[in-house]
Amino acid sequence: MRYMIVDDNARMRGVLRLLVGRRGDEVLECSSGEEALQRYDVFHPDAVLLDVELKGIDGFETLRKLKKLDPGARVLIVTNYDSPLYRKQAADEGALAFVSKDDLTNIASLLPPRS
Repeated sequence: MRYMIVDDNARMRGVLRLLVGRRGDEVLECSSGEEALQRYDVFHPDAVLLDVELKGIDGFETLRKLKKLDPGARVLIVTNYDSPLYRKQAADEGALAFVSKDDLTNIASLLPPRS
């Protein structure tokens, strides 16, 4: 599997890498939405783990742009800002799931199945 992790916090990218990456997986870490958009078509991830609060363009704008690049993009919103408004916006914009960084225990179960 190929995962793209988009978060401006290097420590959180490392935590997510440990939670989702298994032997043989490729994990690309991006520190901004702009970087993720530039690298998406080259990397072709099976899933994107995307923070909402990013420097530059935010996670929701990144999600919209990723969906324009690839309507089938599988994006999980992973954020500290858990609110009903954010959850609704994530669903409305086509996110696969919404995960609070306070509860990452089940994140692997929300990822697309391995082929």
